[in-house]
Amino acid sequence: MLNMLLGFGQYERELTAERISDKLAERAKRGKWAGGTIPLGYDYDPQTKKLSANQDEAALVKRIYTLAAEWGDATMIAQQINDEGARTRQRVYQSRGGEKQVGGKRFRSDKIKQLVANPLYKGVVRHRDQEYPGEHAGIVSPKLWEKANESLNKRELKPAPAVRQSDKHQAALKGLAHCGHCGNALIPHPSGKKDANGKQYLYYKCGCVNRDGRHADCPLRSVPARPLEKIVVELIGELGQNPAIIKKAIAASNSQKQKSLRPLKKKLAELNKRHGEISAQLRHYLELAGKGDRHFSFEIRAEAEKLAADKHAVEIERDKVRIDIDYKERVVTDHEVIAARLSHFKDTFDALPYEDQKEALRLILKGICIKKFDPENDRLPSGKPCTTLKIRTSLYLVQLEFIASDLMPTFSRSGSESSSFSPSGGEGGIRTPGHVAAPTDRASGCYDIKVPIN
Repeated sequence: MLNMLLGFGQYERELTAERISDKLAERAKRGKWAGGTIPLGYDYDPQTKKLSANQDEAALVKRIYTLAAEWGDATMIAQQINDEGARTRQRVYQSRGGEKQVGGKRFRSDKIKQLVANPLYKGVVRHRDQEYPGEHAGIVSPKLWEKANESLNKRELKPAPAVRQSDKHQAALKGLAHCGHCGNALIPHPSGKKDANGKQYLYYKCGCVNRDGRHADCPLRSVPARPLEKIVVELIGELGQNPAIIKKAIAASNSQKQKSLRPLKKKLAELNKRHGEISAQLRHYLELAGKGDRHFSFEIRAEAEKLAADKHAVEIERDKVRIDIDYKERVVTDHEVIAARLSHFKDTFDALPYEDQKEALRLILKGICIKKFDPENDRLPSGKPCTTLKIRTSLYLVQLEFIASDLMPTFSRSGSESSSFSPSGGEGGIRTPGHVAAPTDRASGCYDIKVPIN
């Protein structure tokens, strides 16, 4: 009965889909618009259920098609009409949460391509690769429509690379860094210039700047990539070179180790108890079987075999738990070992392949926030490790958010692009602990750091 009901339900769904498809095909043959979002350049009359041209928007649509036929570049077209003051249509979107105002934004290249490719603007209705004369008037001529699409498509037809390189510029902070002003992700963006080694200069550009260009309101704009990556790696290394941090990390590690051992030891005790109970039952059944009772010999042997299998499974599980306990107890958190590893963090990081560098940063960092910093009006925030980075004439505030934030103290410091850091201090070095202040030696780039331990 259930199979019959499911069969009829599937049949009804397929029949409904077929009827809808047939209805859309019939509407297209009669030249009627299929519905959806009202296209730019048209108004919809719910009484007559027809599209009519909107004179102001129709002029903009003609302008877009004319530029597409001449230039064949959607990005240039979007920039041009945005400079002329054009914006997308504003409309009210009805959702479950209520009415919401959408639209009124700058045109993007993908919107230009969608508009130019819409056959509705040449006065036809398309359904399944078939075009039918529409009952609405076209805004552009079929000749202009064909020319505009041919021009755009010709520019987009480029030979595909043999191997797609999604991260060919090797931006280690891609996906981690974001703008502290508008919250957009920072996107790797190569410049046209090259360094002494022939490599393009790389920048992290704010997402809204990447989208809106010079019209974006974000004050960050872009940040040179290599100095930013260098300061982040050095900042991570500095955090681990302070004795107080190492002491806290060891205490937290030992505490975590004890917490992880408790459930294992509890489980081992339960398994030992279960093993003892099964062994006692098994001995009892073996004693009964040894007495040779003919009425219960078959049942006794079957139960004994089942108990033997259960006992073997418990022994295997118990051995696994013992191995886990033994491993955790043998791993000793050593102060000198941790200090040595963290003091060479930067050297180790630089020696890793690029993919391993990305993975290492993602194991440590949850995110990086970068924003413009004005020392006269802004104050260094508290709550997250941060530093100021000066590149040429611009000063940036860099905040790090660690995955294991409870192990990382809060501290602030000032830095510059040319600073060199080492745990021993000295020229271009670090003095810890100290005091957050201006550089103690502007010539050498030496800074003091205060590391409060919570």
